[in-house]
Amino acid sequence: MTATRADRQRLGLQHDDAHVRKLVAHVRDHGWSLNPGRIVEGSWGMAAAVFDASGQPRYALSLTGIESRFRAERRPQLGAALLDQAHKLSTALRTGAPSA
Repeated sequence: MTATRADRQRLGLQHDDAHVRKLVAHVRDHGWSLNPGRIVEGSWGMAAAVFDASGQPRYALSLTGIESRFRAERRPQLGAALLDQAHKLSTALRTGAPSA
């Protein structure tokens, strides 16, 4: 966390240590991350980790779009779909089988 603190401080309070810890807790609870326009206003994204053959997080599968496409009531559905596809990719990388 300290290695990136100076860079994050330049981006504003929404990138301070306490906020980043809250974001990590959200990922641990839900399995996916949410970027509600933190870098570019109105441009939202969600992401889930994709694990390599050794089980290490190596890649990310993401969704991006305008804010209105990420309404609160829709996020759980998007998150579930994202996790499903990330899991399929991770399984394919681990087993060598093509993902469906």
